[in-house]
Amino acid sequence: MVDSVAASGGIVDKFIGDAVLAVFGGIEQIENPSHAAVNAAYKISERLRILRETSDEMFNIGIGIDYGKVLQGIIGSPNRREFTVIGTTVNTAARLQSMTRSSEADIIISQSVYDMLPGEEKQNFNFLMETTVKGAKSEITVYSNIPGSL
Repeated sequence: MVDSVAASGGIVDKFIGDAVLAVFGGIEQIENPSHAAVNAAYKISERLRILRETSDEMFNIGIGIDYGKVLQGIIGSPNRREFTVIGTTVNTAARLQSMTRSSEADIIISQSVYDMLPGEEKQNFNFLMETTVKGAKSEITVYSNIPGSL
């Protein structure tokens, strides 16, 4: 998964259990961070498909992608610090990822990500719903990848 993120111009910020938090843009400028993140998601999904074919284990994946402002830098106290990103965008991406558990989709993106995708890329996503994610003040529109479109 790390290779897929790096190949798309992203940086793995941290591992959280079996999850990966990746960042596209920020310190390393990327022309279209949303498109880069979606490309990484496709690469991850493809690698997982290959892994499923070569393993007896059943691996599932869920990817949530949001775009927006974050606080990026060294966070913590003198006793415990780390370079990371925090903010509503990070929390929303995590909420979108958790929505994949009850969806047929592997990838769920926010409206802000969808809006930044090239026209042909938008065809791989369908409107999923309007929803309020935990911690958000207002509803957001979310899209899911079309199963088999990867």
